[in-house]
Amino acid sequence: MAPSAADICVELGYPRVTDKDYKVWVSNFKRTWLCQQHPDLIPGPVALAAEGKTLEWEAGIRKMYTDFPTQWALANFANPADRRECARQFMILQAKKVRSDLSDEAKAAAAQAVAKRAKRRAAPTTTAASPATPRTATAPATT
Repeated sequence: MAPSAADICVELGYPRVTDKDYKVWVSNFKRTWLCQQHPDLIPGPVALAAEGKTLEWEAGIRKMYTDFPTQWALANFANPADRRECARQFMILQAKKVRSDLSDEAKAAAAQAVAKRAKRRAAPTTTAASPATPRTATAPATT
């Protein structure tokens, strides 16, 4: 059975998933490490395996161990297999979350673009003419 997010959190040395430090660390992990430094891992192990790129996923996990030595220290886990399973599950969960966030951002951007176009269409295209001084039959025209 794969470890849960709460199990992984505890293994990484944080008291619980709702811990502020854990949330900050995971947020930075997703934004900086995963999205900016290793976007090739975002598709996840199944998609990468389908493209024959399982080596990238394995290399990503090993890189994660070295980039975050405190969290992924072997001493935090019962054995190397436990660390490997936690790392694999953690990467899967974070990659899924990043894909979800990217999808939500794309939907929001599309909705915003549609709203802008609709707003431009609704805006009047002509400007109102300034009112002219009305001429009456009793007032002579000036020349």
